[in-house]
Amino acid sequence: MHNPNSYNDNDIKTIQYQLQKTTINIIGITKKCIHNKPMVILLKPILESNNFHTAVINPLWLSCPYLHKQIHTLESNGYIKKIEEFINSDKLLQKKMIAAHVNFYYFRKMICQKFLPDYYNISLLDSGIGGIKDLNFIKCLHLHVAHKSIFNNNVAGNITELLLDNNIYCKKGTCENDNNRK
Repeated sequence: MHNPNSYNDNDIKTIQYQLQKTTINIIGITKKCIHNKPMVILLKPILESNNFHTAVINPLWLSCPYLHKQIHTLESNGYIKKIEEFINSDKLLQKKMIAAHVNFYYFRKMICQKFLPDYYNISLLDSGIGGIKDLNFIKCLHLHVAHKSIFNNNVAGNITELLLDNNIYCKKGTCENDNNRK
């Protein structure tokens, strides 16, 4: 895992370009690509934003536009359900996936306790990856790949990357020259 505390102004500009947003409440970067650009970022949960629910439920965010598009294609082709059924057909995979949800649950609680000490115990946090209540379901493959940046044993994240033939990095470095585009 990339040191989540180390990021610079160029990283912020890249993330702004990637997400097409000027305000990003970033805590850190958990994964960078082969072009040394942010792929997965850690968001600070905040109360004063209308994005509170998103930042609390999903503190990890996939920022890489290339990987986002690749995963979206899988999701559009029904792979959320296919991966879910595959995992649920095997007790060992189910146990590993539950371990990933548990890891995410405590990770998210730790982040919220640090940044929202008066609110970290809210019921929104009593869920798995993506806010899912029933751990036998998958909500979003993007979130599982993002979670894989801190917990390599995320089964859904690993399967997603395998389905992409581990082709998770763009060849051209589309974010590489982003600072020159503005």
